[in-house]
Amino acid sequence: MAEDAAENPNEGKQPIFIQQKSEVTYGLKTGDGYNDCVPFKVFNKEEILEEVNKLGFMCDFFEVKGALEAYPEEEFLLVFDQSEGCGERWFICTSPESKKAFLSKGQEEIRAKEEAEREAAEAEAARLAAEEAERNIVYKDEPIVSRPWETGTQEGTEAEIAALNLASRRPLLGVRIACPRALVNRPITRQERPSEAAIEYRTHKVPPEDFIEKKQGETGVQAGGALSVASTQTTWRRLVNKTTVGATMTDDDQMQLAPKSEAANVLIDRDTETHLVEFLDKVTPILEEALQQNEAVNVFADAFLNNADEESGLGAKGENEMKELRTFTDLEYSKNNALSAIDWLPGSTGSLAVSVVKNLNFDERVSISGQVDRAYILLWDFGDLIHPQLKLRAPKEVFCFRFNPTQPLLVVAGPFRGQGQRTRLIPPAPQLQM
Repeated sequence: MAEDAAENPNEGKQPIFIQQKSEVTYGLKTGDGYNDCVPFKVFNKEEILEEVNKLGFMCDFFEVKGALEAYPEEEFLLVFDQSEGCGERWFICTSPESKKAFLSKGQEEIRAKEEAEREAAEAEAARLAAEEAERNIVYKDEPIVSRPWETGTQEGTEAEIAALNLASRRPLLGVRIACPRALVNRPITRQERPSEAAIEYRTHKVPPEDFIEKKQGETGVQAGGALSVASTQTTWRRLVNKTTVGATMTDDDQMQLAPKSEAANVLIDRDTETHLVEFLDKVTPILEEALQQNEAVNVFADAFLNNADEESGLGAKGENEMKELRTFTDLEYSKNNALSAIDWLPGSTGSLAVSVVKNLNFDERVSISGQVDRAYILLWDFGDLIHPQLKLRAPKEVFCFRFNPTQPLLVVAGPFRGQGQRTRLIPPAPQLQM
């Protein structure tokens, strides 16, 4: 019998397909999951056969009607097979022997599951009790008793520390250095010598080895001249100490000390002072009268400050705005830079020059003052607003420049480092030939 059961593991079983909706109706589900089902359930055979006769093939037990009619007992067993060994998730026991075997096996599994749940509940209760005891612990103020430190690696640690310490393995030597009595309290003359200079020693006769007592010692010496490398690139000039003594001089003293040409200038200065006094005496009453009558005008006031748009009517707008007539921009030399100075070319109404500098503050300019840089003065002509007519290159950024009013081809510029430069232009176009 056992051999036949081993050869046919599905003996006494008949698979059956039960819909999920029917599983809920028959009370076979224990949760929302697909496999959350009871391991087995006992049904009344007469009730199921009556349902089959009533519903026909719409009943889930219609396929096993013949097996149920042939079953000898009043109640049959429906077993859940999660592995689907018979081909379906459910099967019925077709004999009382298979019913008894699967029923005992299922009860053992239920008892084992209940035992595991009970042990887990006891462990959880023990954990909660331990946490509660820890929260309600009572501290006892007992004296601290010192105990020796015990560790399993103490011997190895002591051996490593002993290996790092240097211990003398021979007796120490005593050395005494003394000078002859005749040299005691005598002045000593020392001579300076560069640290890089080589020292020469005269050859001397080496005594035989028998008279030399050889000793071994370890000596470390580290000495040498301090070496430093420094470099700088600035426009700084060396400091020079100078003194000046001044004294007050009268006009007669100036006349005596000054040459003839300078004496004439002194006389001119006296005439100028006389005319200035006469002018002040003349205009003082007029100025006082104007101040008393409040007729004074501030010549330093901004004439365009109070100008605004006067809307006299709907859609009207005043024409008192300053409009842009020309725009000069060079993509290589003047884009994103500032213009520090501007001057018209004397004798020309369509040419002007501008000085281009970087947008830097004073501290940033000082930090790069020693570096090589380029700066330009651009001469623009109203006929070409894209390309400058001339480009004057300077060694440093130029903050002020002027054309000679009588000789327009001469330009005087003041760079950032405080020097003055004079340049004569070569006219590239007829506009500059004056």
